[in-house]
Amino acid sequence: MSLRAKAFRRVSSPVGLGDLPRGGFESGTLAVSADGSVLVGADTSADMSQMYAFIWDQANGMRSLYDLLAPDVDLSDWSLTSARGISADGLTIVGYGINPGGNTEAWMATVNPVPVPGAALLGAIGLSFAGWRLRRKAS
Repeated sequence: MSLRAKAFRRVSSPVGLGDLPRGGFESGTLAVSADGSVLVGADTSADMSQMYAFIWDQANGMRSLYDLLAPDVDLSDWSLTSARGISADGLTIVGYGINPGGNTEAWMATVNPVPVPGAALLGAIGLSFAGWRLRRKAS
C-alpha cells in the first residue's frame, strides 16, 4: 500500500496530525471513533519502505500503536503496519501487521481509555464539595 497524502482531521479546516518519530511525511487516517476524538491509520517510514500503525487523540497527538501496546502485550518480532478500524468508543482497534513468521496477519487490540484532561481535578473538586456538604449537614 502506498500512501500519497498526509493524515489530517477536519474541524473547521484541515488540521495536520503530525508524524511518528520514525515516520516520514506520508500518512493516512483510516478510521475514526464515533465522536471523532480518536483516529487511527498508517504512517510511512522516512524512506517509504515500512508502514507503522498509529493512534491519534487530542491529548497525546500521534502515537505508534506498537509503542503504546508493547508494555502490556508481547509483540516480539511483530510489526503493526496499519490500523484499519476502531470501535465507536475508540477503545478497540483492528488492523494488519507482519507476524513473527513474516506473514501478513490481522490483529485486534483494546487500549485503555485516554483520560480527559482535568477530569481528575474535577472529580477531586466534586468529592471535596460532597465531603464539605456532608460535614456541614452533620454540624
